[in-house]
Amino acid sequence: RMVLDFADRSEIPLVTTMSGGYAADIADTVEIHCNTIRAVKETFFTTMDSGATRTGV
Repeated sequence: RMVLDFADRSEIPLVTTMSGGYAADIADTVEIHCNTIRAVKETFFTTMDSGATRTGV
């Protein structure tokens, strides 16, 4: 979240990628990836439904 907040405040473009497994249990890996997407949503978008709007724009 610190990196996302800094990039947002500084208007620095970001890209996220999903890669290999971090945990023995695949459900834990899925949760890690989902948490990343949730943090991006909370930082950069006011809504994620069909009318997604970028914050600060």
